[in-house]
Amino acid sequence: MDNLRLRNLRDDDFEAFHALNSDYDVVKMVASWPYPSDPVFTRMRMNTPEAQAGLVSVIECNGQLAGTIGGVRGGLGYMLAKTFWGRGIATWAVGQKLKEAFSVHKWEIVKAGTWNDNPASAAVLLKNGFTVVGQSVGYCKARDCEVEATDYEIFRHEWLKHQTSTGTA
Repeated sequence: MDNLRLRNLRDDDFEAFHALNSDYDVVKMVASWPYPSDPVFTRMRMNTPEAQAGLVSVIECNGQLAGTIGGVRGGLGYMLAKTFWGRGIATWAVGQKLKEAFSVHKWEIVKAGTWNDNPASAAVLLKNGFTVVGQSVGYCKARDCEVEATDYEIFRHEWLKHQTSTGTA
């Protein structure tokens, strides 16, 4: 089993974080990352007030930066390096960030979205108890175009019920 943890970003994460955000297959699945990747933008994102406050976390797997996950202003977003896809790591990380959002920050609702051509991310959200609440279109900076998306949400009481029903409480 992988040794997983969430932790704060550190200065020495820059190379791995920049490499993550230099992979088109990764950044085309999120809205806000440019492609090709810009080191100045990467450094800026590492030093946002949200990242510095720990709202954005490194997903660490066996001592390596596998990705990042953020819970900011009621929204959840994450990205995972391709070498870590298909191992349940994103599902675990989303579960951990939801626990933080609902138990530590006392949020009442968490919202998330996926591009419709990203069924793996949709599955991660559904496994963690999110429900589909609508369809939308959003701009993807890496693709430089509008992309069809699915919107999700989970309320604290639904998350608690999901924790009990899956035995993760």
